[in-house]
Amino acid sequence: MMMAVAIAGFTACSDDKDGDGKGITGRWEATTDHELINDEWVLTDTYSAGQWEWEFTDGKLNEYWEGELEYSYSYSYSSKKKELTIAGIVAEVETLNATTLVVIQKSWDVDLETYKTTFVRK
Repeated sequence: MMMAVAIAGFTACSDDKDGDGKGITGRWEATTDHELINDEWVLTDTYSAGQWEWEFTDGKLNEYWEGELEYSYSYSYSSKKKELTIAGIVAEVETLNATTLVVIQKSWDVDLETYKTTFVRK
């Protein structure tokens, strides 16, 4: 699920690092997407290596699809609130550690489905 929206004016904050010292900064590779259907997470997509990646650096989130830069967004992350704001859209960070990032967000289209995407640190 690609995030095609206009860029909003948010910047990364000093809260980008969690207890492991790495925090959200770095490159993350998507592995799976789940959709919340009838209060259960249902697998909707699996991604191959390098297919969909997020890179958090210098206050920007760069989104790559099959190795090509597709979009660049400003973002903010609050480890206290466990919230990731990308282009004005707030998502919940369910898991963030040295190897795994799990983000729960509403889709940005009309249907407003809820998705959980799992990334691994590259």
